[in-house]
Amino acid sequence: MDTQALIVQTAVALPVILGLVAYTLMRWDRTPLHGMIVALLASIVPWLTGIVLKLTADAEGLRLLGLHLEQLAVLGMAPLFLLTMARFARIEGLLPGRPLFFVVVGAPIALTVAYLSDPWHGLFYADLAAAQDGVHPERWGGPFYWAAQAWCGILSTAGAGCLAYAVGSARSAAERRRALIILGATLVPCLAHLIYVLGWQPFDHSLAPLTLGLTAALFVYGVEAYGVLEGQPIVRSDVIEHLPDALLLADSTLLVLDANSAAEATLGCARRGLRGLGMQEVLGRLVEADEARALAERIVALEPGEGHSGAELAGRDGRVFELTAASVRAEGTHPAGVFVSLRDRTAQRRGERLLRERQKLESVGILAAGVAHEVNNPLAFVRANLAHLQSLAGDLEKAAGPAPGAGSALAEMSEVVEESLEGIERIGRIVEGMLRFSRAPEEAMRPLDLNEVVRESMRLADLHRDRSVTVESVLAPDLPRVQGSADRLVQVMLNLFLNGKQALSGIPEARIVAETAAGDGVALVRVRDNGPGIEREDLARIFDPFFTTRGPDEGTGLGLSIAFDIVREHGGVLEADSEPGRGTCFTIRLPLATG
Repeated sequence: MDTQALIVQTAVALPVILGLVAYTLMRWDRTPLHGMIVALLASIVPWLTGIVLKLTADAEGLRLLGLHLEQLAVLGMAPLFLLTMARFARIEGLLPGRPLFFVVVGAPIALTVAYLSDPWHGLFYADLAAAQDGVHPERWGGPFYWAAQAWCGILSTAGAGCLAYAVGSARSAAERRRALIILGATLVPCLAHLIYVLGWQPFDHSLAPLTLGLTAALFVYGVEAYGVLEGQPIVRSDVIEHLPDALLLADSTLLVLDANSAAEATLGCARRGLRGLGMQEVLGRLVEADEARALAERIVALEPGEGHSGAELAGRDGRVFELTAASVRAEGTHPAGVFVSLRDRTAQRRGERLLRERQKLESVGILAAGVAHEVNNPLAFVRANLAHLQSLAGDLEKAAGPAPGAGSALAEMSEVVEESLEGIERIGRIVEGMLRFSRAPEEAMRPLDLNEVVRESMRLADLHRDRSVTVESVLAPDLPRVQGSADRLVQVMLNLFLNGKQALSGIPEARIVAETAAGDGVALVRVRDNGPGIEREDLARIFDPFFTTRGPDEGTGLGLSIAFDIVREHGGVLEADSEPGRGTCFTIRLPLATG
């Protein structure tokens, strides 16, 4: 073996490798990929050190130490190389925790145990002295040695395959150049070592140290020219993957390079399908083509460091997104590019609209309370005057005595006054109900009569302008009490009655029937109508906020949603059952009051 040639190669390659390790550590951004690359480069150092000790040391112990360093470094370098290249190529099947990861890591551990136990079985070294002298492995390699070489060859080939996949799946020229540089840098020493082990070269020394120096040079060039140490073009995957917002990374031409899991969920497409698409095409999955094109033009026109935020997108499916984009300048090893963030604001905007509508309802409630108080004032003296007229009519009837015709006229006058007093009492009950309805909800729950809730709701519903709809009740006697707020349950029932009246508008013999019953620890209220019913596709959404089948001026779509929430706050359930042409039935189930 040409020992001198091998020592010269090692003496040249070792400082270069150490320099590259130091350079990488200085530029390290503390990401998993950077750490793996540092570990891979650092593992070359004991391998080269072992070669030098094995061939130059005079002491037997140092030569044996060099042999151990050389072989153990090879066992560790192969799996580390595969895992590093798999992370660079973004192959998720080899990430920590996946079954294949444990296979890649576990087999070298078993081979290391076999190596360390060689003094007991002798299956790794057939001739330990020959191995220390640096002769070709065919003279001293045992079964375990060749098994280790075969396994390391498989891992190295798989690592090269990961890089080849990265080259083939690259969507831009810059990304392809990065992958090609790493592929070339890693293939050269692997092939050199394989040729030496198989004895296919005309001279008797390995070229691996020299080729590792070439690898170092390629890495240095790649770091400076293309940023090969950057696992992600702009931001690291282990950061963006945990963001709740959809994030798209693109090059300066708006060609999508990567995306996170939130983007996959938002756009309904795997990141493998998003890579290589134009930003306009990606945004076109959410909004109309013209709007997507305008957004892409605004994004590509951004200057580095110039943020763009506040653009709100109304998606075709009803979702609302806030778009934020920025251009990232090329700095050092970081390539230039663009990131686009999409935050789903649908729930927030829905909540804001709901809050505004509830504020409107509060205003209406305050207005109703004011009107009710104003009505009560004239109502009081009208009631007093009618009572006085009734008293005067009685006195006149007594004073008239048997005068012909006078008694019957006074009796009729008394009946008119009595009917007027009944009307005034009815107005009073309506005003009282409006006042209760407009007051703030009762915080404390108390046992209440559900039948009385139905009656009060029917009185309020009778104020509705459509009097062509008959509202009836079939109330169960001795209905057990439920725990709740009378005012809020009246609001629920009133919503059901008014919804039914609107649905029955223009239908002859329109009827709404409210029934109460008890059973299985709950009290039931059913509100049935003989209207047109609800379509099946709409039935599943009728309790959604702002969902309505009416025109924009006929309802906000909040009534049933609020009713559903109130019943749920009471520990109950509000359900709907309907068939087109056969009417609709709403069922309220409320738990009975305890004690």
